Amino acid sequence: MQYILLTPIKNEEQYLPLLADMLLQQTVQPVLWLIVNDASTDQSPAIIDRLQAQHSWVFSISLPYEPGGLGLHYARVVNHGFTLLQAEAERIKIDYQLIGKVDADVIFDANCFPALLTEFAADEHLGIASPSLTNMDIGEDGEMRPAKKEVVLADHPTDGIRLFRRACFEQIGGSPVVRAPETVAEAKAALRGWKLRRFAHIEAYHRRKAHSATPIWSRWEMAGSEQYYLGYHPLLVMGHAVYELFFRSPKYLFLAHLAGYFKAALRKEEKIEDAEIRAYFGRQRLKEVWSQLPLLLRQAVHR
Repeated sequence: MQYILLTPIKNEEQYLPLLADMLLQQTVQPVLWLIVNDASTDQSPAIIDRLQAQHSWVFSISLPYEPGGLGLHYARVVNHGFTLLQAEAERIKIDYQLIGKVDADVIFDANCFPALLTEFAADEHLGIASPSLTNMDIGEDGEMRPAKKEVVLADHPTDGIRLFRRACFEQIGGSPVVRAPETVAEAKAALRGWKLRRFAHIEAYHRRKAHSATPIWSRWEMAGSEQYYLGYHPLLVMGHAVYELFFRSPKYLFLAHLAGYFKAALRKEEKIEDAEIRAYFGRQRLKEVWSQLPLLLRQAVHR
């Protein structure tokens, strides 16, 4: 199976060369890799130029500065990147079966993508898959060490590194331009009968926590407001809050999450226009999470 990859970056001079090295070490390398430079002001463009000069399967695009960073701006960057990636694959007649995204700040071994390819080859109904993703804690000595593994749902692929089966990606309409685009893509895939998996036996690590440039309270408020936007059932929101109380640090994160959700509700903020997504998170997702509760409890006990 052949796969093509997208990496959106902004000021990733520290991590981009390391990511390139890891991709070069894969026992099955991507046949095409697009790096989308989102108005970087560091040495990232120079690093991209060197990579393109050295490897024919690497290409890039640079975008002008646009305020926003997260939310819809990020969704537009990813959507645009995937569109260009598919167009280039078609132009040079690459017959790929998988398409994916990998962030610049993840760590994985030489068998990460080949192991995912094996899982896709074994199950024709697998639509979206990822390795497990563990955050790295930085000690006082400056060394990075894996944090405790999180208690996670097996059908919730990580955002930092994931692959789509091409047929699944095309059926859901690509990467949506909405808030929480990865979550919406998962919902659309599930509604169309595709399997979603985060494989615990395939490991990857995150050098920093997602959106670490944003204050931690604001990040969890945003997560709560996104759940309101998507039409989450209140019990799902409470379940997330309970999870954060017991399994995340600092413990006050559950308050930020609930504050974000209830602020959005009191303000009657807009919800996603897509009715099938609102219906999915309002009903079906609650049943799916409930069915996985025994597995989550076992993870919590052995954590």
